[in-house]
Amino acid sequence: RVIGETNTLKGSRAGGVIGYAMNSEVRDSYNNGTIEVSGDYLGGVVGYANLSQVENCYATVSASFTGITRGVVTNADSGNVGGLVGGAESSTIANCFNAGQANGTWGVSADGMSNAPLAVLSTGGIIGFAKTQAIVTDCYNLGLVSCDIIANGGGIAGKSDGATIQNCYNKGSLTSTTNLEGGIMAFGGIVGSPINSTILKCTNYAGIDYYYGYAGGIAGMGIDILLMMMGGDMSAYLANLTTTTIQNCYNYGAIETIVAGGIAGMSIKYNFVDCVNVGDVGFYDATENSGSQGAAGIAAMAMGENSFERCYNIGNITGLDDLAGIVSRIESLVDEEYAEISLNHCFNAGTLNMPDAGTASGLVGYATSAILTISNSASVGDVVYTNTSNSSTYTAGILGLIEGGSQSVTITNCLVDMDISLSVTGSTNIVAGIARTIGATTVSIENCAIKMNVNSSSTLADENISSFYYDSSFQPSDVIANSYSLITNNTTGTENNVVLDNGGMDGNFVSTGILEYLQQTFNVQPFVAA
Repeated sequence: RVIGETNTLKGSRAGGVIGYAMNSEVRDSYNNGTIEVSGDYLGGVVGYANLSQVENCYATVSASFTGITRGVVTNADSGNVGGLVGGAESSTIANCFNAGQANGTWGVSADGMSNAPLAVLSTGGIIGFAKTQAIVTDCYNLGLVSCDIIANGGGIAGKSDGATIQNCYNKGSLTSTTNLEGGIMAFGGIVGSPINSTILKCTNYAGIDYYYGYAGGIAGMGIDILLMMMGGDMSAYLANLTTTTIQNCYNYGAIETIVAGGIAGMSIKYNFVDCVNVGDVGFYDATENSGSQGAAGIAAMAMGENSFERCYNIGNITGLDDLAGIVSRIESLVDEEYAEISLNHCFNAGTLNMPDAGTASGLVGYATSAILTISNSASVGDVVYTNTSNSSTYTAGILGLIEGGSQSVTITNCLVDMDISLSVTGSTNIVAGIARTIGATTVSIENCAIKMNVNSSSTLADENISSFYYDSSFQPSDVIANSYSLITNNTTGTENNVVLDNGGMDGNFVSTGILEYLQQTFNVQPFVAA
């Protein structure tokens, strides 16, 4: 143990108690000193663990990677900082906690990126880099996690690749020591950059506040930042990615960054199962007229093949464009023709706040080159536009906009109960009960029910409101059937009431209430915050 000491260490692996643990057991150890290092791995207790057990340890240490002010670092593993462990593979870290500060910084001067080394810092409250077959279980972090420029930051782990993080929670804030344009951050309440990994039964309570980056209450960004920045063989890298699973995870913290998700900032080949976001997501700065460019209750950006099963959002979403209750943006990967995305039994109750013009949707904001399936899902969140500029708005109950030669959109058994408040005076303000689309090859909408109230400070023409699907290029092969829509345009007093085929969905939910109807029809139990 180390008590009340300041240690300046050098070397590839440095720890407050042990630098390199190989086939070892480290138990009942702690550190409340201060450590500074310019090496590859720094941990408050262990620098690097391989085939080892780290149990019942804690740190109140201030662990700092001092880096270098100028130059280029070619070692991709440089600068892995953990409150307890710098890095680990084939090892278990269990029943540990950190209450000290984990700080990864290059000491970059005010002129910014010209002095930044070409390497990535991975800074975590418990571990900097959790590698293959590393298990982090029953751990928690209370300390501040900070880093700068090009970095992964996580409340539990800065980065994981082939690891399992389970039964952990974070209450330590995540922030950056700089806010420079050109930098890129992956901030996650649990893991900054999880790749090929599993995150189970984890909770984040802390806020994330940084402008230039990707942030999520559980995961930040599902890709290797260094490879992306250096222009490596992205096709080969993506082909070797396996699925990352985030299951039974909760976020209560406010997520404020340019690309913000209640659970994940950017997901690539992720499965989300039984995840809940309660915290507010996104931001808007009226002074600078800046804000989130993509914000959603679960994932801000989903690329490749992603699935969302029983995911709920009740946090409010704020930003300048592409706001959605579940997924903000969907895009295909390099060398992939389509992104394949599915939502099943997902639910949004958060309000979408759009200070300026843009696209807002109950479940999915924007998709390009996609095969999209949405089923058994609902949105009861409202949409509020607050700016009075001469701009345009696009609002949809389920899907905001799909374009770019997308193959298909299938929406079945979905419900919407939404109030829309428009204070903008733009010439183009579009409202669609289900979706606004300009590029899908085929569209199928069946067994859906819509209830909307449209309020505006100026008159909204009835022709700008569509009961289900707003698109002048509607194809004969497209299907809308067995669905119900009641949209009231309060600016003209017009009720647009459409019933198609008198099918299984009807207007009963209007009188019984959508929550009750949801439970009776789909046996879905919406999450209620404690």
